[in-house]
Amino acid sequence: MMPFFIHQKRISKHLPFADIQHVGSTTIPNSLTKGDLDIQVRVPFEQFPTAVQALEALYEVNKGSGKTDFFRACVKG
Repeated sequence: MMPFFIHQKRISKHLPFADIQHVGSTTIPNSLTKGDLDIQVRVPFEQFPTAVQALEALYEVNKGSGKTDFFRACVKG
């Protein structure tokens, strides 16, 4: 698993206006986790289509997750 800061840097390169946060149990040192890394990428609503396009170029779409006009979920590609 790549550390959060590597993904943060990768995403920031394409979405410099995004607020990128490490969320979930992996944020807690020494906690038992599934081993996945949860990252929240927040952008202004008008930038959402741009963010979706950039993130879908970097990661695979999580087909098991919901999809709305203001939410997408991706998995490591």
